[in-house]
Amino acid sequence: MKPNSGDIELLPGARALLAMHARELPQRDDLCGAFCGALALGCAGIEEHDGEPIDQDAVAHAAGSVIATARAAGTLPHGETGRRDYRIQPPLLADGEESGTTAAGLLEALGQLSDGALEAIPYTGPWNTETLAGLFDLAAELAHAVTLVANLATRHLWGGHPSTSQLLNYLFEGEQTGPPADWDVAPAATCTA
Repeated sequence: MKPNSGDIELLPGARALLAMHARELPQRDDLCGAFCGALALGCAGIEEHDGEPIDQDAVAHAAGSVIATARAAGTLPHGETGRRDYRIQPPLLADGEESGTTAAGLLEALGQLSDGALEAIPYTGPWNTETLAGLFDLAAELAHAVTLVANLATRHLWGGHPSTSQLLNYLFEGEQTGPPADWDVAPAATCTA
């Protein structure tokens, strides 16, 4: 499917989300879901709970996240060293394949940390161009900002640092010519609002 040339619409709250994202980076190791959960709460104006700041550590704690004792090779983008300066130390787990934040844990944490003001609604695929476009169209029509959190394997994403021509070829021609993925973690959470 070829995108409409020059017809790009940001979802409500996207700029605020990008600013929060930049402040919270880099994401702490194994906390991708908690990282995105903190951004979702922040986009809704919920920045503390019981007098404590809501950040990726608070969401990880509420969600029951666990982290691997050792980082597996290839789980960080090239040049990244990782971040293990946890404010609230999550439980350690020897098996890196089981580390992270579960979808069920994230759903529970969002409800708990928002004192029930927010409700996460889980959706599952199959995802394709039409279903994703429909979801984004629905989100764009809502009166209040919404945060979408996607759980996907990073090997399906472009690598960092695409060239200007690769970006323009994608935006205006729909060409999938971006650089190969920099790392392979599955699943990884990403968000947009």
